[in-house]
Amino acid sequence: MSDNSSQVTSKGQVTIPVKLRRKFKLERGKKVVFVATEDGILIKPAFSELRKLRGILKETNLNEIMEQTIDELRREWRIEGD
Repeated sequence: MSDNSSQVTSKGQVTIPVKLRRKFKLERGKKVVFVATEDGILIKPAFSELRKLRGILKETNLNEIMEQTIDELRREWRIEGD
């Protein structure tokens, strides 16, 4: 196994290698986002999703954007859970 690999546990959990956790500042309790791609699963720090919204914030209400984002994530999680 390479330094950047991990095994899936019986609970479906994986450990992110320490080098990657440090590089992306993923401390205990930090949120990550799982994105399905053609090649597999991309795991990103959750804050990167908020960066996409920076340009929109000047024109739109922040609470509205956050509610929409949360609703979208909940819908995705429900679909993936089925």
